[in-house]
Amino acid sequence: MKKTKHMPICLFSEQVELNGTLKAKGNVHLSGEFQGIIETDGSVHIGEKTVAKADIKAESVSVRGKVEGMIEAKKAITIQESGSFTGTTKAETLLVDKTAYFSGKSILLSEEEDKGEPTT
Repeated sequence: MKKTKHMPICLFSEQVELNGTLKAKGNVHLSGEFQGIIETDGSVHIGEKTVAKADIKAESVSVRGKVEGMIEAKKAITIQESGSFTGTTKAETLLVDKTAYFSGKSILLSEEEDKGEPTT
């Protein structure tokens, strides 16, 4: 069996409600309710029925549900057709579907680097 760098390791169904800090190595898939902090070296996928008040740090993030907070991704953040985001994003790329909802501030990492600002 060939190992991949980021295998899905955290799955939360619609019936799960979680509060706290989630640190993972690999991909995280949320379909329930979450409040807190998510940190992973993989991707975070927010399901269509997910409601999250969270600060998220990951390689990439896709949102199909509702998220309020801060998302920081090394690569891309995607707010998909059913997604809703309110807060601040920080990534190399931000993609917002024309039917998605986005309200907040977007910081592109390349812009920050051009100004010589730290990318914490």
